[in-house]
Amino acid sequence: MTTALEQAIHNEFTQRLDAKGVAKLYDVPLTVVAKAIGSKPDALRKHSDSRSAQEGLGGLVDCFARVYDFMSEDEKAVRRWLHRPNRGLDGLQPLALLEAGRISDLKAIVVQMVSGSFA
Repeated sequence: MTTALEQAIHNEFTQRLDAKGVAKLYDVPLTVVAKAIGSKPDALRKHSDSRSAQEGLGGLVDCFARVYDFMSEDEKAVRRWLHRPNRGLDGLQPLALLEAGRISDLKAIVVQMVSGSFA
């Protein structure tokens, strides 16, 4: 990811991943990020860079970064892919997996896509 993207997803003071920045990155409400990583929305609102959220946030950032690299560092293309229905998911949006708390499924699809075995 570019420096600007890195800065947008990290807390300026703690340098930890920030859930609010990750929500902006994915263009989703903080509640979706909370569900995706198994956190309570109120907890993330109060402490958006909590240590307990770092692993889950890291998984979301990794997924975005892989698709970002795959799509020639085109941030808009990544968001379009995330928000558009996908035939490989029976018409679901890839982002619907996050909304359902299925981050591991999103990770698997991203790995398949980047390796060339998923459309």
